[in-house]
Amino acid sequence: MWWIIGILVLVIILYFIAAQRNFVKTKENIDNAFSQIKVNQQSRFDALTELAKATKSYSEYEYEALMGVIEKRQGLNSIDNLETNEGVLRQATGMINALAERYPDLKASNLYTETMQSLNKYENNVRTARMVFNDSVTIYNRMVKQFPSSLVASVLGYGPETYLEMDESKMDMPDLEYK
Repeated sequence: MWWIIGILVLVIILYFIAAQRNFVKTKENIDNAFSQIKVNQQSRFDALTELAKATKSYSEYEYEALMGVIEKRQGLNSIDNLETNEGVLRQATGMINALAERYPDLKASNLYTETMQSLNKYENNVRTARMVFNDSVTIYNRMVKQFPSSLVASVLGYGPETYLEMDESKMDMPDLEYK
């Protein structure tokens, strides 16, 4: 009889250890995905800074305004700041696009073209990293909420993580009419 209880206790301990290891692995995946978002977002800011420098010869005032917007970016250490940075990036990108419309020579320059291409690449990287982040959060949250791993989660203090939400301004279909 004692050996049955001993085996049962051993199975519970082994399950507890395996579940804890899965929580750590999944939490690390979330942290890694968030880090990828931050790295790509920083690369986008760097590309915008290069675009701003390219505009300097066209308009000093607009260069200063653009650099002011770019410098508004916050630290990249939380989901809230991540969303704030997305807003700053959208504002700065809009200013660059408006400036390029006013100065066709800027639009034709190699530096502008190459930097816009890299900006688009980083934008796609951020989009992909956000999807990976939310996928990782889904896996982790399931572990936190499903029985029996929910018991391990509550004992070790693991709680659900927050998803990155879609920006409300991107919910409407963009106007694709060529002007």
